[in-house]
Amino acid sequence: MLKLWSQIYGGVLTLIGIAGFFLSSNESLQLTLTHNLIHLVSGLIYLGASLKENWDRLAMRVFGILYGLLAVYGLFSNQLFGLVNITLTTEIFNFIVACGALYLGFVHERISQKQEKKEQANT
Repeated sequence: MLKLWSQIYGGVLTLIGIAGFFLSSNESLQLTLTHNLIHLVSGLIYLGASLKENWDRLAMRVFGILYGLLAVYGLFSNQLFGLVNITLTTEIFNFIVACGALYLGFVHERISQKQEKKEQANT
């Protein structure tokens, strides 16, 4: 299940990274080369991690923490080291990616394991 989610995250982030090169920036979505590359590399790492056992969980945890830190940092600044403009849209996106990745990386597996143990106990 986690492999599928890593592929979904990887696909979406990769597409966003590629699309960013072709979309024009506006007030709510200020895309830069760095911003596009961050999404592209994140997506490709997710896709690569989905190919190895347990790497998908590690990718979810690492990127959940990183995107979470970006979301918190964005509350206090409108730029990331002068390379990426942080807008409300990017802030919401980072928050959603972080929450989903943290849930999948830390919580989802435990819930699945508990359900499996319950099912085994019932048989």
